[in-house]
Amino acid sequence: MSTERKLSCFFSRELFPLYIEEQLDNARREQVEVHLKECQLCLDVFERVKKNRKILIELSETKCSAEVVTFLQKEHHFWSDFIARYGWSKWNSNLKWAAELCFVAIALAATIHLFPWLNLAKSLQGFRPGIPKTIPITPPVSGTDVEIDTDTAGVGSPPVALVQPFIGPQLPPDGKLSPSEKLPTVVAVVKPAPVAGVVSESEMGEESPISDMAQQKMAGFVWRGAVQFDVLSPEVAEQITKSIIALGATKAGKVDLGWIRGTQFYYHFILPDENYEKVLSVINAHGGIVDVKKEKHPRVVKKGYMRIIMTLEQEK
Repeated sequence: MSTERKLSCFFSRELFPLYIEEQLDNARREQVEVHLKECQLCLDVFERVKKNRKILIELSETKCSAEVVTFLQKEHHFWSDFIARYGWSKWNSNLKWAAELCFVAIALAATIHLFPWLNLAKSLQGFRPGIPKTIPITPPVSGTDVEIDTDTAGVGSPPVALVQPFIGPQLPPDGKLSPSEKLPTVVAVVKPAPVAGVVSESEMGEESPISDMAQQKMAGFVWRGAVQFDVLSPEVAEQITKSIIALGATKAGKVDLGWIRGTQFYYHFILPDENYEKVLSVINAHGGIVDVKKEKHPRVVKKGYMRIIMTLEQEK
């Protein structure tokens, strides 16, 4: 009975290189051959080892050209290789012309929008004295008033010009003036008439856009924003209005607190600082989400108070 142990796959694969080079003794060689007949996986590994050995032998006999040796000895960097391959000298004439045109266009746009003297010119606009717009008109006949019907003007109607009646000097009976006499130039200032149902910003207590110089002199602040509700009803707005007034709010504009502006409820009021958190609690209790931000404002309220401009809106 033979007690000879068979080789495992691990030891057989370790002996493959020596077996191929015929450096094993007879006993080990026979053990490897027996294992290759019994194990198909090791036989596949053995064939790959033979092919790899053949490739290495062929590579060892290959001689590199001088260009390959020089390339391998040279130190390479990404950007230097990129410029050498795709640099300006490698571009054709049409591509160079297009790139130069794009560069000129970008430089021109930057010159128009970014150069400092343009911003300086905009900032100096505040120093220009305001010149009222005047429209020369032909003097109406003496003693005749211009009647304007503003009751028919409604929302969507064009503004109606309000012209002050003019009573000019009387001409002589013959209609001629002496060389020393001269009629004065008549200029009527035209302003838009109020449109029914529309409230201007000045009536709401908000200021129109101000110049850059006025913005630089702003010293006060205003808390401005909106309050969003899932469901907003006039009853909820009325309850919030009463709660705000109870906390010491007084209107700062010319319209009452909770004034309806389209689908919104408008508020412009002065409030003691100490009650600001209480106002937020009241609004949150009714399901409102407050989005109010602090901004600069030309008007300054007295110490201990804050100015708030906000609207109650329903989420869309």
